[in-house]
Amino acid sequence: MGRSKPRVMPKTLRIRQYWSSYLVLIDRFDEDEVMDGEYCFACGLELECFRCHIIPMCEGGTHELSNLHMLCHTCHRASEHLKGDAYWHWFDNRTIFEWALQEYLNTGKSLSSIPGFYVQ
Repeated sequence: MGRSKPRVMPKTLRIRQYWSSYLVLIDRFDEDEVMDGEYCFACGLELECFRCHIIPMCEGGTHELSNLHMLCHTCHRASEHLKGDAYWHWFDNRTIFEWALQEYLNTGKSLSSIPGFYVQ
């Protein structure tokens, strides 16, 4: 019997290309921003992002483009236990302010220490 090749996660660029029209449609980014930089799909901040499963592999998720988002650490952590409609509601409505509050609560950092977040 022949062995099947293990599925490999698509590269970041392919994930960004796949989701670009949706991210522009929900006004998260303009067309150039989606492909340039390392922007988190959920909060919109330019941070280090990771390929994250919408439906976890342990729950039957796959490495298909439709099941992957590019998320920063904070947004990935916030979305880990969300499923179905709850995930999409969170994703479509995520704001930088929610991200900043979560980052503050999780780490105890001051809001002024958060990259791209200005507090007077």
